[in-house]
Amino acid sequence: MFTNSFVCFDLLAMGALLFFVLERLAPPKGGIVEPLVGFFALGTLVSVYALTFLGNPDQRVWAPSVVGLSLCVFLGVGIRGRWLESKVGRVLVDPGQVSYAAYLFHPLVLFLGWSAIRGQTMGVAYACSRR
Repeated sequence: MFTNSFVCFDLLAMGALLFFVLERLAPPKGGIVEPLVGFFALGTLVSVYALTFLGNPDQRVWAPSVVGLSLCVFLGVGIRGRWLESKVGRVLVDPGQVSYAAYLFHPLVLFLGWSAIRGQTMGVAYACSRR
């Protein structure tokens, strides 16, 4: 229950706010401060992810939000710094873009396949949708 959409709304909001903030920020001026903030955020993300346990109720309260905020800061700095525009970066970015595009496409597939799966048992409907 602690990872459903209502509980993790802060994580969804961070992603949306990141988009709006990036649109309004002035271009980066260079320097070392912004990349350091990005790498500190990445370190925080990895540390909290590796050293916390969601089975612990105390850590369950704060750890997902800290991981989300750290990821948000790291992505913001990385996008502004154009860290993933190289060929190596594209290897990391392209699968995510394809995966997200497929995720957005699935309602159309379910709509078109509805006539085949309507009224079927759960197992038959699942098997039909996997073709």
